[in-house]
Amino acid sequence: MNRRQLNKINLILGIAVLILIQINPLFTKEINESQTITYRITKSRIKAQIKEQIIKTNNYQFDYQSFSEGTKVVTDIDISDMGVSCKFTRREAERTIAYTFDMYKLSLPRLVERTYRMTYNLFLNSTSNSLDKGYDLEIYPYIDPSQTTWDFFENFGESTQNYFLYYQNQGYNVNFQYVSYTKEDNFYFECWSGGEINGEYGLGSTISYSTQCNIIYDNHYKIIINKVTGIVQGSGIKGRVKGSLLDKEINVEVDYQFKKTGFYLKSYLFGEKFTVEPYLIRKICICVLFGSLTITGLLLKTLIFFKKKGIRG
Repeated sequence: MNRRQLNKINLILGIAVLILIQINPLFTKEINESQTITYRITKSRIKAQIKEQIIKTNNYQFDYQSFSEGTKVVTDIDISDMGVSCKFTRREAERTIAYTFDMYKLSLPRLVERTYRMTYNLFLNSTSNSLDKGYDLEIYPYIDPSQTTWDFFENFGESTQNYFLYYQNQGYNVNFQYVSYTKEDNFYFECWSGGEINGEYGLGSTISYSTQCNIIYDNHYKIIINKVTGIVQGSGIKGRVKGSLLDKEINVEVDYQFKKTGFYLKSYLFGEKFTVEPYLIRKICICVLFGSLTITGLLLKTLIFFKKKGIRG
């Protein structure tokens, strides 16, 4: 697929999203409330080889600091009819963002193909050092719980699937699957895109380049929203890209997900199952630490035993 065709896809998708934004207001009623939610970053893993650079991390980052996956982030949310303001806190680190549901809608096309977009940007901009501290913290804690929201997800999935099918041709063989459903007061949206790209590919009309590539990739995205409160229960992005760009080998794997404390986040439904393994050195260090402590404890017990035996003798 050439850049002109992809520009057309992005233009059509952009127009479709803007039309949905105009039709669907952010909130259907006046809201003014605040609440605090604790999210656990259950996974934040990046393994990447891009050109000569190698990245391996199990961390996430914000406020210029790095934190291990499995740790919690306190989220203070202020909801009004103008939008959402939220402050994320982890120890002394803080970040405050503001967004509307319309802004989330515009970000959705990037989220559902985050892995290969990240790969292209890293390859072309050589900014991999920014990921040494881990995946950048990304949480949308509140989505307007209205029928227009559920309709938007359904329409987005259907239209995106149709565009992928329409533009399949030689050199660009990529599929898209999605599902949306309600279970126990929660709305689930999940999608997957993946396949093979063999030819020139550019990221869209706002970027004036295309890159010769030969890659296979897949990318998962999911979000779960409480249909009563609008609070996001959990979300995740997982994907991989392997092959070559400009005849340079690339191999990127990403697995990032967060969930509200006490919520169970299920496995992805689509695509081939794979695991982004934790950074090995971290596991080795933990094993060495506990092994050393165990051996030290056994030695101390042995010395105490023989010392007591010597005294008795």
